[in-house]
Amino acid sequence: MVFIDVQIAGSKFHGKSSLTYAHDHKLPLGSIVEVPLGKAVALGVVTGTATTSAVAAKPIARVLEPWRLPKQCLELARWLQGYYPAPSGQIYSLFIPNDLGRTARLAKAPAAATNAHLAVLPALNDDQARVVETIETTPPDKSILLHGDTGTGKTRIYIELARRTLESGRNVMILVPEIGLAPQLKRDFEQAFQDRVLLTHSGMTGSERRSVWQRANQTNVPVIMMGPRSALFAPLDTVGLIVVDEAHEAAYKQEQAPYYDARRVASKLAKLHGARLVYGSATPLVSEYFMAEATGSPIIRLTRQAASDTVHESSMAIVNLREKSEFSRSPQLSNALLDGITDSLSRKEQSLVFLNRRGTAKVVLCQNCGWQALCPNCDLPLTYHGDQHRLRCHTCGYHTTPRSSCPECGGVDLLFRSLGTKSIAEALTKLF
Repeated sequence: MVFIDVQIAGSKFHGKSSLTYAHDHKLPLGSIVEVPLGKAVALGVVTGTATTSAVAAKPIARVLEPWRLPKQCLELARWLQGYYPAPSGQIYSLFIPNDLGRTARLAKAPAAATNAHLAVLPALNDDQARVVETIETTPPDKSILLHGDTGTGKTRIYIELARRTLESGRNVMILVPEIGLAPQLKRDFEQAFQDRVLLTHSGMTGSERRSVWQRANQTNVPVIMMGPRSALFAPLDTVGLIVVDEAHEAAYKQEQAPYYDARRVASKLAKLHGARLVYGSATPLVSEYFMAEATGSPIIRLTRQAASDTVHESSMAIVNLREKSEFSRSPQLSNALLDGITDSLSRKEQSLVFLNRRGTAKVVLCQNCGWQALCPNCDLPLTYHGDQHRLRCHTCGYHTTPRSSCPECGGVDLLFRSLGTKSIAEALTKLF
């Protein structure tokens, strides 16, 4: 009889440490098992072996062969427990599909890619080739900030780095901030690497994600794992390259427990694998620039457009909101903006008017005493929606009917300020 330390992988387990179970023989670290937990059965990961147990240990219900977490995943999980405190069940559930025990069928393994498929890609220009060589000669313990303007071909650089990494026999991870960005990037990589590109994200069905996990865990050839934050926890044992695309995006921060930042987790994972880490962005965060300079990490600038025949001239006009003469045709929309829309319509082109405020008015206040309509839950301004005649909080969902008078002074001079998209849409509808 052997006593096994098991870390439960499930959000319902709120403990901080492993549980001890009994088994007939010793199990390798990282083995995935099913164990009794109360009246239910839960998935767990073997993290150690003991010769004795202070309590009566229940037996392990089943060992899920051949699935096993690599040692880098176990080390990353232990680091997460200390760096982002959270119940161990939530942390280890990041690494294992919750329905892994439902099937023991091996998914189809990806085939080896041939160099013939790389011929469909455009050749690297001089600027891109310089970036690739700089990255290749940078020590793996230094992260790289790739500051490339839009259209300079950062994706082509990622593909070239991935090709070299796969040829060295190591896996690749490509992170994107949002699910919507993944399909196009996946198609670009599939042109060169066919079915060696694996995509995982929360928008897939449970069986689809489980199949991708199985392929990554049992593949005999290096693969490219692509996806948002969750791709970091794929069961790959030899990673040679991690790319964080659009690294400035706030979506890389997990908004529920465990509250981790995927950029920091990627940095730790790269150190565990001895992999190259590339942060790519057209608009890097000031904090990332500061960290790169403070740690002596390379900052590589990329400005040359990859395809000069697709570059279009753009112009910008700034209108002073205080110049009332600029708003003779509409109090919300400037004459310059209306002229531009009119010209576009005459050429049968489309126009995009952007405003980062929802509703009809962002602020409702009393002109007499300064009272403002605030959410009773969040203490944030309520947004007025004129089409529904409702005040709504876009943080917690609270809504109510607007008042006809001020609750503080009884005045009826209520102002609706800071116009939203619905006001602009109404104004455009009247004009066009």
